[in-house]
Amino acid sequence: MSIKKEELLKQIDRALRIEEEMVPQVSKNISAAARFIEKDTKKRAEIESALRQLADESGGHAKLLLDLKKKILEGKKNVY
Repeated sequence: MSIKKEELLKQIDRALRIEEEMVPQVSKNISAAARFIEKDTKKRAEIESALRQLADESGGHAKLLLDLKKKILEGKKNVY
């Protein structure tokens, strides 16, 4: 199965939007819910730590996607 350059770039842009918009929003909502529901401060701290890790990993994913997009844009290949 192959995919044209234009479609691949669209999919990369879609993935970037998810990383940049959805992950922070979901993290914010989970964090707020944890503060409201979880009374144990140690468990809340664990949740917050996991959310920070998620945000860090999301940033890494975005960088990889941007690097991939740049490589594809600079390349001459039209089908992948």
